[in-house]
Amino acid sequence: MPHPGVRRLKISTQVEMLYPLLKAAEQLRQLHGQVHLVIESEGIPTSLQKEIEKLLQAYGVSYEFE
Repeated sequence: MPHPGVRRLKISTQVEMLYPLLKAAEQLRQLHGQVHLVIESEGIPTSLQKEIEKLLQAYGVSYEFE
């Protein structure tokens, strides 16, 4: 449970809406806290997964593919 005064924003949408979500995320950068992002997709090609992992590692982002 969040601390008093902490607010949560939960978003569920299709991957086609990633660009608008990125635009909204630009506004969220001024806040303090953490971001938890879960993407559910049927089948991620190995080549795409490797590219995503490489990018996340380059930025020092913790991630886990399940």
